[in-house]
Amino acid sequence: MKTCPRCKLQYESDAEFCRDDGAQLLHDIDDTLVGTVLDARYRIESVIGEGGCGTVYLGQHTRLPRKVALKILNEGDRARPEEVARFRQEVAAIVTAAHPNIVGIYELGEHAELGVYVAMEYLEGLDLRDRLDLEGPLDVHEFLAISGDLMRALDVAHRKGIVHRDIKASNIFLARDSEGPVGFTVRLLNFGIAKVFAPEAARLPALDVTKETFVVGTPMTMSPEQARGLDVDARTDLYSAGVVIYEMLSGELPFDADNSGELMLKHCNDPPPPLVGHPRSAWVPPELDELVLSLLAKLPQDRPLSARHVDEELRSLRPLLLDAWVGAHYRPGADTGNDRLRRRPTTRPEGAGVGSEQVLVVDDEPAILDLVRLVLERAGYSCATVGRGREAASMLSGDVRPEALIVDLMMPDMDGIQLIDHAREVGYAGPILLFTTVRSEVLRADLEADETVILCDKTQTLPQLAELLQGFGVLPAQDGTN
Repeated sequence: MKTCPRCKLQYESDAEFCRDDGAQLLHDIDDTLVGTVLDARYRIESVIGEGGCGTVYLGQHTRLPRKVALKILNEGDRARPEEVARFRQEVAAIVTAAHPNIVGIYELGEHAELGVYVAMEYLEGLDLRDRLDLEGPLDVHEFLAISGDLMRALDVAHRKGIVHRDIKASNIFLARDSEGPVGFTVRLLNFGIAKVFAPEAARLPALDVTKETFVVGTPMTMSPEQARGLDVDARTDLYSAGVVIYEMLSGELPFDADNSGELMLKHCNDPPPPLVGHPRSAWVPPELDELVLSLLAKLPQDRPLSARHVDEELRSLRPLLLDAWVGAHYRPGADTGNDRLRRRPTTRPEGAGVGSEQVLVVDDEPAILDLVRLVLERAGYSCATVGRGREAASMLSGDVRPEALIVDLMMPDMDGIQLIDHAREVGYAGPILLFTTVRSEVLRADLEADETVILCDKTQTLPQLAELLQGFGVLPAQDGTN
């Protein structure tokens, strides 16, 4: 049996989507397998969820300190040769399109009772669907990171002759990654209905088990040619990616309907509403709107040539997008709501402004550095940006004496707390804005009590950086501070 996650109606296992609201149906998950050991190598620890044509479990390797994600065919599909073939093809497609932005495969195995299974890398984080549901539209640096990773994953798959055919937010996983530019890296999941166009080049069996007489895919992100049951190619994935990008920017899908049939008709016939002028995407400039609408073109030939072209276009638009985001979010004179600003330091750091810019910004995320620079320069401040804590420590050990420090907590070579300790040791006494969402498990009580330190969530604080600095008595450069 399958169940609709929205209305909870139940269907026979052959159904794919709810007839009432178009949601993809989920199998009734079997948790009785917890504790089972597969081939003396993997012990099933718990249920993670459903993925494509099988159920995904958390597994533990019995001889190595490694967690894995185990995908096992659902019970009703194990005896169906076409489902087994589809499962094997999904694994082969992922292995062939191996890329840092595509989920990794460790092993394809077969259990005497449970049949074929696959051991994949275990990912910690959340999928894009959950991220959008929890927080709404993305900030510009998150948007650039996710859309870029997605396009690079699609480019590799397409060049290997593989079309995913089910690009949607729930198949885009944001894997926690402290080294990543925004704290996570995209992994593209679930190639269960992928179509292989070049089996010789891709070293895959020449097999298409998805029954072209039926429409396959998810109605919410389905291309017009997919909805009509026509032949598809890589541009089908670009259309679906355009739907996802539209939602990343606005928090809404370009089309909505009461049932899947009406939704597919809208994909075929209705023009998508422009993002420019949308109340939740006020920062989106016309150039980005034009790119998104080109991805959503009804005819494949009217869409961009390839995922690589889209990635290159997004890279070229990056300075414009950063400036547009800052322009839409920077609010001079906004109330920061931080009572600590009322307790300003009574002295300024000795030698402030000598041999340095007014503000030294230290963060290993290039996108954040760009945004901070734009915000501060727009407000009249001069600033220097550094991508590593040790480099900043070396500057402070020399004759660099900024009036204020903006520091990220989580950096790979020297974290923010270590850098703050070093700054105090070498005589820096000025204000510090510490970018962090972490609290007691990392931060010390004396740091939280320091009246010259403000703990900031970087994405929420960026528009108000100038006000925070002014609250500490650090004035823009044109006011004669330097």
